[in-house]
Amino acid sequence: MGRSVAVLGGLAVVNVLAQRTRAPGDAVVPLGALALLAGARASGLTAAELGLDPAANRRGVTAAALAASATIGTISAASWLPAAQGFRADARYSTAPAAARGAFLTIPLATAVPEEVLFRSVLDASLRRHLSPAAATAVGATAFGLWHVLGALTLASDNEGIGALLEDRPRPALATAAGAAVATGAAGLAFLALRRRTDSVVAPVAVHWALNATAALLAGVRRRRPALAD
Repeated sequence: MGRSVAVLGGLAVVNVLAQRTRAPGDAVVPLGALALLAGARASGLTAAELGLDPAANRRGVTAAALAASATIGTISAASWLPAAQGFRADARYSTAPAAARGAFLTIPLATAVPEEVLFRSVLDASLRRHLSPAAATAVGATAFGLWHVLGALTLASDNEGIGALLEDRPRPALATAAGAAVATGAAGLAFLALRRRTDSVVAPVAVHWALNATAALLAGVRRRRPALAD
């Protein structure tokens, strides 16, 4: 149990450093993931427990490709619904180059890979040493939801759809953070299911990337349209 407490404490430290200091979050999270992974291996967790067994990863490639393709298709189709248009206007990906950079560089290297290593690899393996699979899943999903609270405080101003949805609320930032915790906690359940089913982190990494990258690219496409019309 002490290992899991240490991992949860490490996650909290990495999160605060990335979100509330001047340290570049795009570097802090990957470095934190490497540090916690090294600590997990040193403490006795095996590659198989961590979802990093080479044979399992090779087997997981097919599942990863199928799941990522389904994610890209679903998000792309849903984005064209009238109710979804506002959510595609995101200040973080205000141009096509920014969207491409986010989708193919920042999101895989600073978000999808390190977060899956932190949560579906290190944390899940630590928790399953002393908890049942169901309890480990509940704790892991909750931790993943809380991980996104600090970063979500600015979403109402970054994203037009979220801002419009919460414009009448007295504290939109807090409402956004709460919603993000619930949504990402639910996503964490899906990522954990993939990790358990394939015995590998490859599939959750692929789906995590597909979800975030598709949203970024769709935002960039939306932003380009007025310029092309001119």
